[in-house]
Amino acid sequence: MKLLMENWRKYIKESGFGEGTPPKGELYKKQIKYLEEEGQDNPKVIFMAGAPGSGKSSVIEALGIEGMEIVNPDVFYEPALEKAGLGLNLEKIKNDYLEVRDELKELLKTILGLEEPEEAWPHDEMMGMYQNAVERAQVVNDPVLNDDVKETKEKYDYHRERVVTNGKLFAQAQKDAKGYQATLTEEGRSFIIDGTGGVFGRIRNQKKQLEFLGYEVAMIFVDTPLQIAIDRQDERGAANGRSLGSKSIEKSWNAVNKNKIPYESLFNNFFLVKGTEEEMPESVASTRTALSKFLSGQQLNEADWQKWVRANYNKQVGSYTRGGNNKTRPSGWKDAPISYRGAPPGATGG
Repeated sequence: MKLLMENWRKYIKESGFGEGTPPKGELYKKQIKYLEEEGQDNPKVIFMAGAPGSGKSSVIEALGIEGMEIVNPDVFYEPALEKAGLGLNLEKIKNDYLEVRDELKELLKTILGLEEPEEAWPHDEMMGMYQNAVERAQVVNDPVLNDDVKETKEKYDYHRERVVTNGKLFAQAQKDAKGYQATLTEEGRSFIIDGTGGVFGRIRNQKKQLEFLGYEVAMIFVDTPLQIAIDRQDERGAANGRSLGSKSIEKSWNAVNKNKIPYESLFNNFFLVKGTEEEMPESVASTRTALSKFLSGQQLNEADWQKWVRANYNKQVGSYTRGGNNKTRPSGWKDAPISYRGAPPGATGG
């Protein structure tokens, strides 16, 4: 345990984590005590995976784990958006900017007699073109044209600043969440990392680092059809919640769903939950027992484990019973009763 604590402190020092502040009051002042006490279970981390609108928050609540600390950049990001006066409709912020950018480009092309190249003009180049357009309008002594280009430029500056501010706030929220996670890790607390899981390498690296620090890890993958995720985002936007737009949802959905099978292989404790309203209750119920065992540090008994296999991996039962051709053991294998995982180390062959 002493070595574990030394590894923790070394990792926190070398990782470069920033100072994050939890959304509710002061940082927890609890010292690292229970990990140094004999007989304490290792802390747990649950990675959430699923596109925006998949229902991750609903699954967390339905599984009864909402009481765990949750690391989610949105907790920092959304209040910052409101405070900055941007609101939560991110799709509108982006579309307003793209619309006025196109308007400015068309005006500049008309005044300067240019054709836009295949690669769009970058911002700095457009600003140079704007100065040329203002000078051209002055040369031809056309006050209406001069006013048009200046007015359009003012709108462009306004909406571009909103996009830039949004990007800065998002980056800061990511930094704050990272700092909050570092604080929880240093204190040895269990927590949930609530993200989309769209970048496999990032999750793999975090998992490796947390396991090095003594954590036991699991993933809950919320599997929801793309159109349902889009519809939920539309409903959220209509209710003045944060809305990302269908293209952003589709991009995120594609990114995380291509990682589903790799995540099954990566996590020994992998829980697949159906995210539709019709399937979620039964899917959550079939997951709850195995998840509870993970959180309590217990092994599944044979009856529980077989129930979990039937509910989650009907297509891979052959792999569990050694009768299939699947060379990759399904997640949960290490939690299986010993009779399914093979003979104990050192046992002689029969």
